[in-house]
Amino acid sequence: TQYLCALRSVYILYAFLMIATGYSNMFLRAAEEMAKLQGDTASAKAYHDRFTSGSAQLDKLCFTNGKWYTQVVDPDHPIKVMSDGTFVDALTGWWWGRALGVGDILPIEHVKSSLQYTFQQNHVKAFDPGLQSPRKFFDQRDAGMFIIRWPDGKVPKNALLYSSEGAWTGLEYPFAEQCLYAGLNDIALQVLTEAREKYDGTRRSPWNEVECGDHYSRQMAGFLLFEVASGQSSSYASPNTVNLSFAPRLQFTNYRGFFILGSCWGQYIQSGDEQLSSGNAQLVVMGGQVSLAQLQLSSSAAKATLTVGSAAVTAAVTQTSGVLTVKFNSPLSLKVGQVLNVKLG
Repeated sequence: TQYLCALRSVYILYAFLMIATGYSNMFLRAAEEMAKLQGDTASAKAYHDRFTSGSAQLDKLCFTNGKWYTQVVDPDHPIKVMSDGTFVDALTGWWWGRALGVGDILPIEHVKSSLQYTFQQNHVKAFDPGLQSPRKFFDQRDAGMFIIRWPDGKVPKNALLYSSEGAWTGLEYPFAEQCLYAGLNDIALQVLTEAREKYDGTRRSPWNEVECGDHYSRQMAGFLLFEVASGQSSSYASPNTVNLSFAPRLQFTNYRGFFILGSCWGQYIQSGDEQLSSGNAQLVVMGGQVSLAQLQLSSSAAKATLTVGSAAVTAAVTQTSGVLTVKFNSPLSLKVGQVLNVKLG
């Protein structure tokens, strides 16, 4: 409720708006899953039905041009207008749903198209400070995206206050993550590269990405990049054991990246062929500890050999449609300095 109130204060929910309505639909999907966990089938169905209807209406009303999602402006309250502009923050409800593991709340092809057109319309190779309003964050040495751009180039009357500013990194990180989720890796990496070049330490502090003030919290969305890049997801098999999976979206045949769970952190590493039908994967615990019930990898391998150090690990290994599932015979405990090695094929 507090978050929706904050959205209202910024965006004013008179219009049928992608960001706020997207959040609402994502909340309904999350509520459905929570109701299922509580065994409340009646509430789960009610949330599901409202989500299904809301998601369909959102797509019908806001994807009318067949290219990107737009705002349906309320003629009685034409304020903070976005209308048919390409808005970098439009799909954060969909993004959050993917991050929480509740799936797509909108058709993926429409999402992909909207991201592509938004980047195409909003991106500039060099910012002109004279075109930024009301705040001028960037200059000709900076590349990036504007927050909103309109097809005819004309800013509508009563436009959203921040629409003509250069996109803050707190918007660029989620946009790049959305692109990774949608398989638009080239766009994602360009957005991330340009974001970090703005804060490379030569003109701005790499430890202080400004927005409405110093050390602004929205930029913490960048931390999710670790999970998105590695394709990490997890769930509790019991209060003390975890089901963990990886499906890297970048450098699939030679991946190394950070992972974090509630009780530990470390590195996930994999190398092999394009389907990972053969190769190796490692889970390196560098802090804390974890008890694994199950490990899943994006791999077409039919078998796997598991070890921790010199000790063999017993587990049931199955292959289903390109997903290798390892169910440990008993929970596998890994502590600082220990490495789970998985030899595939």
